[in-house]
Amino acid sequence: MLASYPLAADAADGSGKSGDVTMSAITFVDGAAYIGGTYGGFDPQSGGSILNVRMPPEFDFQQFTIAVDFKADELADRPVLIGGTGYRWLGFLLKADGGLGLKYNNANRAECPGASYAPGTWYRVRLTYDGHAARAYLNGKQVCSVETALDHGDDRSVSVTDYSSGRIFKGSIRNLRIYASAQGQ
Repeated sequence: MLASYPLAADAADGSGKSGDVTMSAITFVDGAAYIGGTYGGFDPQSGGSILNVRMPPEFDFQQFTIAVDFKADELADRPVLIGGTGYRWLGFLLKADGGLGLKYNNANRAECPGASYAPGTWYRVRLTYDGHAARAYLNGKQVCSVETALDHGDDRSVSVTDYSSGRIFKGSIRNLRIYASAQGQ
């Protein structure tokens, strides 16, 4: 494990290996970070929500897992997690029809056929990359995958904001973890 952010009451890395999460307009409710879904760009003074993790130096773009628990407030086209602010190398997306998707290499998308979410329900998502394929797991079950080389530009941030569309997650997240290997389930 490279980093562990419980996000229950603060922005600290519970593993002590990485820096704190950068946050703005985030509250802690019922043991989770609540994101209001208002886009504010990169400016903490905008009033919009910001939740951004800077990846530790040991992070390897060729072998990793990023996991988080999430509970969306509504059916909407929003990201849960996006790796990269400029390159957007990998992300997990919610769709307004209740479907799910995998975003990779800025604008490419893979659908997650048969997978869905409902507002007000907790889910655990894991995004993995093994050097050849990106995969998304929901509650331990693989829901989508795509073979690709990641175009990351050494953009070492993970956020709840898709800066290409101005969309931001709306709901609660907790237990954000970053691993140095591709772990499914």
